[in-house]
Amino acid sequence: MDQARTNELLGTLARGHHGLLARHAATEAGVSHSALTRRVRSGLLEQVAPAVYRWSGSPVTWDQRALLACWTAGPDALLSHRAAALRWGLDGVGAAPFEVLTDRWTRRGTGSALVHEAHDIITADRSVVGPTPITSPLRTVLDLAAVIAS
Repeated sequence: MDQARTNELLGTLARGHHGLLARHAATEAGVSHSALTRRVRSGLLEQVAPAVYRWSGSPVTWDQRALLACWTAGPDALLSHRAAALRWGLDGVGAAPFEVLTDRWTRRGTGSALVHEAHDIITADRSVVGPTPITSPLRTVLDLAAVIAS
């Protein structure tokens, strides 16, 4: 794949994910690890986690940081608890730390996000807002009980 086509492909991936792209998605699309490394060196991409890149110049937004928290927490991590309540627009939540929920024993390091583990995540608990995996509204409300004092 030529350089222009590779850049176009990476830009398309990043545009659909708040300016982020996951290494596995790039390699599945035919972009080699060395091509990603060259783009980091040239300044086109910034490596923001071990397997996550940010398109240089893309704005750092709340949504981008939320997606990054999910991607770095594990393959099936979900935005959860107060952060999910904020994203769903639930009353009473005006600010929130980044919180993610992962299946028990599958979490990875996430930097500044709080990670919660559960052994009871079912399909009905999973939803998506844009590109961001998130707990369903019902699961979000149930999880809030564990972190918000009355």
